[in-house]
Amino acid sequence: MNYLTRYYKNLSEQLQEKIDAIKEEIAILEGKSKSNKSHEEKNVDKIKAKDRKKKIKQEEMKDAEEED
Repeated sequence: MNYLTRYYKNLSEQLQEKIDAIKEEIAILEGKSKSNKSHEEKNVDKIKAKDRKKKIKQEEMKDAEEED
């Protein structure tokens, strides 16, 4: 997978995560939370999202180093 393909794939994943988070916030504000997950499950999801973001940043840094 070349640099541009990875870049746009990662960008797409980041944007989808943001969209999902915003949808969840809207549902909560409307009092219609779509998720019946427990507090622990939600925390696990947040940790996984942070790990994905960290991995994406690492890949971007690696790609930037490869370009130099």
